[in-house]
Amino acid sequence: MTDEEVNEFLNIIYNTEDRLYPLIIRSGLKEGKEFNKYLKKLLYVEYLKDDLGLLKIAFESKTSDHKVFTLTRKGLDVYEKGGWLEHLRKEKNKKNRKEFMYWFGIFLPFLMLLVSIWAVKRDSLNQEDTLNKQNLQYKLLLQEELQPEIQNLTKKVDSVFLMIERNNLND
Repeated sequence: MTDEEVNEFLNIIYNTEDRLYPLIIRSGLKEGKEFNKYLKKLLYVEYLKDDLGLLKIAFESKTSDHKVFTLTRKGLDVYEKGGWLEHLRKEKNKKNRKEFMYWFGIFLPFLMLLVSIWAVKRDSLNQEDTLNKQNLQYKLLLQEELQPEIQNLTKKVDSVFLMIERNNLND
């Protein structure tokens, strides 16, 4: 039974008087058009009742082989909310939404982890850069403070070398 046939069958039952669908259980039918038509109806009703849960037995005669079917609460809801095809579309959307939320639930923590790693790395690079700048400033400050002393020492060393050279020349 196709989804379109389910939709059509729901439409037929919903639009009958009192929303009832009578079915006579026949035995002794010989194969032919009438038998095939009866078997098809019987299979449709059993499929809607047992597999989809859209029909239920409203009345069953104990003396004869008559059964009267009606829509279940689910069957009424399905029909009133647009029919079987609409119900399937909504179920598919619901499933897709759940699947999306499942993957989003996996992806979001991973993304948050990457962002936090990036933030920590950025902060450590900023701290390292700040330390390098401070270190450079300290070196420049030391160099400025020690420059006069270095010049004095250089002059002294130069004078010592000059004296040594003079002594070597005089000897």
